[in-house]
Amino acid sequence: MPFLWRRKRKRIARTCNDILYETAQAREWDGFPEEAPAIGDNGSGDLLVLVRTGDEYDDTLHIWEHETRDVVAVAPAAQVFQRGGRVP
Repeated sequence: MPFLWRRKRKRIARTCNDILYETAQAREWDGFPEEAPAIGDNGSGDLLVLVRTGDEYDDTLHIWEHETRDVVAVAPAAQVFQRGGRVP
């Protein structure tokens, strides 16, 4: 999922979808977690999300499985970002 890049006009076209847009689209699906931002996808409909616990977001990344509507913890966020965004 691309980030919206506003600094260079050429990149705007490549990054036309952003987290806010993709999250708004995901919230139209039945069973998508109400307060979870969609920060990535696997190209098959499943979304990488952050889950809110109380007033803060959990430090674990989760997958929202579009077929089952389940939210499954996959890895600590720090581990994923250290691996260049690859989920183990």
